[in-house]
Amino acid sequence: MIHTINKQFTRILLLFTVLLSLSACSVDLTDVTSVLEEVGSQSTESITSTTTTGSTGELSTNKGILEVHFIDIGQGDAIYIKTSAGDDILVDSGDRGKDDVLFDYLSKIGVQEIDSVISTHPDADHLSNLSYVIQKFPVKNVYAPKVQHDTQVFENFLLAVQEKGLTIQSAKAGVEIPLQDTNIKAKFLAPVKEYGKDLNNWSAVLSLEYGETTYLLTGDAEFEAEEDMLASGMLPNEVDVLKVSHHGSEGASSREFLQRIHAKYAILSVGEDNRYDHPRQETLDRLSEVGSVIYRTDKQGSIVVATDGDNIQFQTER
Repeated sequence: MIHTINKQFTRILLLFTVLLSLSACSVDLTDVTSVLEEVGSQSTESITSTTTTGSTGELSTNKGILEVHFIDIGQGDAIYIKTSAGDDILVDSGDRGKDDVLFDYLSKIGVQEIDSVISTHPDADHLSNLSYVIQKFPVKNVYAPKVQHDTQVFENFLLAVQEKGLTIQSAKAGVEIPLQDTNIKAKFLAPVKEYGKDLNNWSAVLSLEYGETTYLLTGDAEFEAEEDMLASGMLPNEVDVLKVSHHGSEGASSREFLQRIHAKYAILSVGEDNRYDHPRQETLDRLSEVGSVIYRTDKQGSIVVATDGDNIQFQTER
């Protein structure tokens, strides 16, 4: 068994190194109402209905709309981003056995191709279905932090990237994702440094800024990575929508981090009755201390947060 693992790790390391080294070369590069109506027709495996559960005001019909879908994928993360200019971004993909759920969701809201696929880190509950997505959809760009993992899930991801003739572009602090919608800024704020074998702290943290609205998608970044982001000076002064790190575990979302970003809304992507007891009560308490309004996929299903750059609107499955 040890010999087999070492052979697999060597194979993965070589493939990952090649894909990253090639990334310096060139890579082939709605309306909210209509999208949500389409979502409303989905099967019970994904979304069966939508409910407006919160709003800071009506979205302007004269402005472009940015949508961020926090997909109910069980215990894991899968986030789809759509701009009015037609940018399609997928951040993570959930755990094993959720490929059909993810594919059905994306297909039924009209996704035909994906401009950028982002793997925040190699844990299975984030990465497992990205290989499937890359095989099923035309994908233009792939981003991931420069860390490898000796698992079949990670190897499948690398092989899918290779088979499609793509390369992996490094996701690290300061890297911006080019968008057709020039009014929106998509920028990685982490990883700030290398974290050895600590996969969670390697998480690619993505900031989305549109007008007066900011989203922060934190992967599974834990206390050490949060401290480094705080020290980097790159964090926004205020966050409107926070994807709570590591499904609300006790080792993430420190009091200092939450007090710095002061998130108005907090989204927890978490499986119902999961074996990790996520989200932990101490994390919920810290979010409450800073006044964050909490949304949870285990209680409200998939959550769509749309903004026109000023106002924000929430739609949930239940």
